[in-house]
Amino acid sequence: CREHDTLKIGYARDPWIRMRAFHPRFHTFFDLKRGALIETDHVKEARAIERQLKLKFAAAGDEVPLQVRERARGKFEWFRGIHSQLMDELLAISNQLGYPMHAPLSNWLREQWLPQLDHLVGWCRHEHEQIEAWHFNADPKLVEPRSRTFRNLIDAWESIGLPINERLPKNVQHWYWHGFD
Repeated sequence: CREHDTLKIGYARDPWIRMRAFHPRFHTFFDLKRGALIETDHVKEARAIERQLKLKFAAAGDEVPLQVRERARGKFEWFRGIHSQLMDELLAISNQLGYPMHAPLSNWLREQWLPQLDHLVGWCRHEHEQIEAWHFNADPKLVEPRSRTFRNLIDAWESIGLPINERLPKNVQHWYWHGFD
């Protein structure tokens, strides 16, 4: 977590989706430059690593941060004050098992999204068209959540260094910074 020395130990088939489940602005809640992951071939292996780490650091268990969405909180997965020891342990596990360790997490996420950049720009153009149509023709209660989610996604992509904002059409950039005039 960015604001304090609390961290989450867990596994995910898709880390991006998992982080979004925790918090709508996960990229500001979590410090993605301090995060890391080990890429395994099978879920069974990821679960074994998770179990090993949780046992090793059980004494440092901590409460779930209140900002984390209730449905994504989990139990016994949050720890405090062990970041450097955990990074050392992750590196040792990575070397022992021969699986790549990705740190910082923001670099790995950027590399996952970079090949899809052109597709994302097209998707953003389409999403903006939908939001614009709703803005002028629908109840604001329907439009605002979708607009907020869209802005959060653009913010998240920017936070990991994906140069999406500079590639967006001018009208989408204008909306992103100023809304609809």
